[in-house]
Amino acid sequence: SSTDITYWHNTSSKNIEESSALHKLLEVKTRPYIKQYFASFNGLADIKDVELSGYTIIRHDQTHFDDIHYDTPIYMNNKLINFRPFICIIYLNHKEFCGGQVLFPVQKKIVEPREGKLLLFPTSFQFPHMVTNVSDGDRYSIRLTYNFHSALFNTNLNKWDTKYNHKD
Repeated sequence: SSTDITYWHNTSSKNIEESSALHKLLEVKTRPYIKQYFASFNGLADIKDVELSGYTIIRHDQTHFDDIHYDTPIYMNNKLINFRPFICIIYLNHKEFCGGQVLFPVQKKIVEPREGKLLLFPTSFQFPHMVTNVSDGDRYSIRLTYNFHSALFNTNLNKWDTKYNHKD
């Protein structure tokens, strides 16, 4: 099974007060990688468009297995509550277990979990993935949940850059 502990930013939870220093540290340490990731989109997205809304400390033991899936927006009661543009995972250990690789069949890539490695990939049907069985121990990681700022979706369309629009 999996034992997950989730901390959400900007809530009244006691856990948030205890974890705010770690939240800030994770945000600062991952910022350069996220900035580099967004640079590959040629200005269509920017690091200023996202915020770290929370993180989950994940323990995968020997019974855990993630079948093929892709990550999608998060809905609650049929209402979009946030949209994650990418997944960010930091591996916390690697010598205490076997297995636990992330497989990307479309890209034909296998990511070996190694302590300190940061894995960043889009939440899209174009990146289906799975996690292999963990054996001989437990795999620990932190999944960071970055979301687009909600203000991006409440924008006056008249102010948008239209140079990409096709005109007939």
